[in-house]
Amino acid sequence: MEIWVLITIGAAFFQAIRTATQKNLKLNLSTNAVCFARFFYGLPWAILYFGFLLYYLEIDIPKAGLSFWLNCTIGGAFQIIGTSLLVYLFSFKNFMVGTTYAKTEAIQIALFGTLLFIEPISYMGFIAIITGLVGIIIISLGKHKLSFTSLITDITHKNALIGLGVGACFAISTLQLRQASISLESDSLITQAAMTLVVTIAIQTFALGVYLALKEKEQWPKMFTEYKKAGLVGFTSVLGSACWFTAFTLVTAAYVKTVGQIEMVFTILISLLIFKEKIRINEYIGMGFIILSILILLY
Repeated sequence: MEIWVLITIGAAFFQAIRTATQKNLKLNLSTNAVCFARFFYGLPWAILYFGFLLYYLEIDIPKAGLSFWLNCTIGGAFQIIGTSLLVYLFSFKNFMVGTTYAKTEAIQIALFGTLLFIEPISYMGFIAIITGLVGIIIISLGKHKLSFTSLITDITHKNALIGLGVGACFAISTLQLRQASISLESDSLITQAAMTLVVTIAIQTFALGVYLALKEKEQWPKMFTEYKKAGLVGFTSVLGSACWFTAFTLVTAAYVKTVGQIEMVFTILISLLIFKEKIRINEYIGMGFIILSILILLY
């Protein structure tokens, strides 16, 4: 198995843990505060990781041009916008239609990557992306009692369009951050990914920090009160992001995100083992499609 696949699976695993912890943290903090806590508590770990690589590998800090800083800023901004739109979807009564469309991120990465960044996808790669998307949709349909008919007929509704916007924001963010990483001059790809991670999280921490200081001052004491949960979110977020960024540097982002859909499998297993929830037949089928999409990419 190729190394980027193992790294991506690690990214999906850490992200599943982070998401489960974030849901718990969300009980006491606002959405923006949860996002900020993720960056704020994760930044020291990212810096420590980057510093360790520089020391252990005995190399200099990668040389960065203007394009690197622009791509990090744009990528970080689109990630924040996508997260905000995703939260906005929850205000709709039938929000699951929108969130299902948000899961088109992988195929949007393939389209944007091909059109804007000249990152063509092979025929079998495209089949793998579609197969993984089908798996995600099957899991979503059964779990939330949606139907294929409702997804098709609601495509022009506001929540579906917002869902597509969420997927587009995350797709653009992923592609911009990949461009930022590969634009660096260094003999170490893993160090390029680590530097991209540090700079992006620093930008996001500053931007959200300013927003909270102006609009949600009451959240600051709560974030420090919940430092244990917030710290775990920050730590697992950096572990996951380090894996994502490294994988993006090694191979086309669309392939990484397709393999990364195995996060849904980890989420279901967490629900089974920790929360003692039963696995539905559609979830088994959906997981089968996701695993099949990974196998197609491998072989």
